[in-house]
Amino acid sequence: DPCCGSGNFIIEAIKKGISPENVYGFDVDENAVLIARKRIKDLCGYDSKNIVCADFLSQQPKAKSQLFDYIFTNPPWGKKINKADKLRYSSLYNSGNSNDTSALFYFACLKMLKENGKIGMLLPDSFFNISSFENARKSLLSLQINRFVDYGKAFKGLMTKAVAFVACKVNRQQTTVNSQI
Repeated sequence: DPCCGSGNFIIEAIKKGISPENVYGFDVDENAVLIARKRIKDLCGYDSKNIVCADFLSQQPKAKSQLFDYIFTNPPWGKKINKADKLRYSSLYNSGNSNDTSALFYFACLKMLKENGKIGMLLPDSFFNISSFENARKSLLSLQINRFVDYGKAFKGLMTKAVAFVACKVNRQQTTVNSQI
């Protein structure tokens, strides 16, 4: 989870059978990271060193072995980041005009996801209907979408609706070739 906070997605992954040794989390809030690590230890006795205080957007895989099979997250929506970082991340992740933090996290996740890996994100509904997210939506349509859920106003105090998707990063050419055989 690139934005793990106190570990809700991570705890659910472990409960669903993912080994805690294979679960990774990043968050810029040191207290949230400590809470996530404690929750893992309380749940299964494992003292995870894979939950770290770091900015996922600045993480880059150095080898294919550093890519992930699954990435599930609720990235920050509209978080303020300085212009220089926003431009650097936009260039690094080839996000085009989609420069909101939720879009930048989407593109960063795709870059860190293995071929045939699954990605799931909880996003603001604006991701799916305003022009500044067009590049991200086009990218999402290139994936194999497995699930799409409109949660409505899921968070008290927020005016925006929450929408989630789960998709698989598949090679569309390979899929087409296989379906023709």
